[in-house]
Amino acid sequence: EFCDVIVLNKMDLITKQSSLQLEQVVKTLNPSALVLKSEFGKISPDLILNSHRFSFTNAQKRPGWLKTLQQDEEKSEAEIYGISSFVYRRRVPFHPKKLYEFLEVLVKEYSGMIVRSKGFVWLCTRNEMFGDLSQAGGVWSMNGGGSWWISMDESMWESEGMDKEKIKKEFVGEYGDRRQEIVVIGKDMDKAKMEQLLDECLLSRQEMELGMEKWKLFEDPFESWIDDEEESGDEEESEEDEGGKRKKG
Repeated sequence: EFCDVIVLNKMDLITKQSSLQLEQVVKTLNPSALVLKSEFGKISPDLILNSHRFSFTNAQKRPGWLKTLQQDEEKSEAEIYGISSFVYRRRVPFHPKKLYEFLEVLVKEYSGMIVRSKGFVWLCTRNEMFGDLSQAGGVWSMNGGGSWWISMDESMWESEGMDKEKIKKEFVGEYGDRRQEIVVIGKDMDKAKMEQLLDECLLSRQEMELGMEKWKLFEDPFESWIDDEEESGDEEESEEDEGGKRKKG
C-alpha cells in the first residue's frame, strides 16, 4: 500500500480476465503506484531502479485507498471487473465478543471476497480509546489506535495542534466522536451482506440503554491495548524499597 512501483510477475499463468481483476485490486489499494506486468521476471531495470518516484512527504500520508473515505460512491473502472469498496459508518459501539467472532468467520469464510478492510472501531468495553482494525485476506489484527477526542480534556486538543471547531464537528450527542468508520474492499462483494454482518455485531437497543458502566462488564476477548512490558516495568519500580531491592509479596 505504500509502494511507488509494483511488479505483477508470472502474468502469463493467468487468464486475461484474472489479470485485469488483479490489476484493479492493486490500483484500488494503491492508486498512485506505477503497476508493471511481467513474465519470467523480465522487466526493464530503468523502470524499477532509480525511478525517482519515491517521495518521503507522500509516504507519510495515508494509503491511497483511504481516499474512499472522501469519495462519492460512484461506479468506477474497478467495479466493472468486480472490484468495489464502501465505507461502513455507524454511531453505535460494537459488542467485543460478537465482533471478535465475526472477524474469525470473515477470514475463514469470506477472505476470497473481502480483499482488504481497515479503519477505526468503537468497542463498548473500551470507551477511552479507538481500535485500529486491519484485515488482509485471511489475516486480521486489532491494536489500540489512540484516544477519542471526547475522552480528552479540551486543553489537550490545542497541544495536539488541532482546531477545536473542526473536532467538535465530528461530535454527535453524548458519545462525541466515538464511531465506526471502516473501509472495506472486495471482489464480487455483497455489500448488503457485509453491512448486515457488521450491524449484527453492534449493541442492541436494550444493551445501549444499560450505559457505559455496564458495558465494561461485557465479555471482551481482544488483547489488551496497553503495552504489557511498560505496565509490568512500572509495577516493578513501585515495588522496589529504598535499597533498590524488590519487596516480596
